[in-house]
Amino acid sequence: MREWLWPTRCAGCGVEGRGAVCSGCVPPAVHRAPVPVGSVQGAFVLTGWDQPLGRALATAKYGNHRALMASLAAAFADRMAPALNGHPFDAIVPVPSAWTRRVSRGFSPAALMSHALSRRVGVPWVSALTMQRGAKQATLRAPMRHLNLRGRVRSVRSVPGTVLLVDDIWTTGATLDACTRELLGDRTEAVWVAALCTRRPDDQS
Repeated sequence: MREWLWPTRCAGCGVEGRGAVCSGCVPPAVHRAPVPVGSVQGAFVLTGWDQPLGRALATAKYGNHRALMASLAAAFADRMAPALNGHPFDAIVPVPSAWTRRVSRGFSPAALMSHALSRRVGVPWVSALTMQRGAKQATLRAPMRHLNLRGRVRSVRSVPGTVLLVDDIWTTGATLDACTRELLGDRTEAVWVAALCTRRPDDQS
């Protein structure tokens, strides 16, 4: 009834009456992607930044829309779960956000996604990493991204075994590399990556 009276405009395609993220904007399945950094064992991704779901993510992330991000996290978990069959992960770890980002935005995209996926597949999520304040990765060109993260990502909890590292988007892989190095340096044996979107390094939109 509510949707009929006040139709929601899909953040991906703009069509009204289909919910915050319509089924037509969510790819039917995730796909294996080339590993973003050499220390990662494998990678799964749902879509590209230039696709409808990428536009919805931009609206949620940069517009501080927690409800929309929760809808995206649920879609991510539903599509990611079947792809994880046969992969015995011991924990799901979100890529951290600096506390200033969490406060200004009101949520951490990777944390919401990790929560949703954890509930869906029954693998515990662990907040194992922190990130200190610094320049936003999205504002930097590829050569500066690794330098910008130097010394900022820290392991605060050991996670033995095989970890699925979750992020909303990866561009150059600099953040994933920093997180993976910290995990592997503190008892983690192997790291895989799961992301909602990928983006070309030269796409600063």
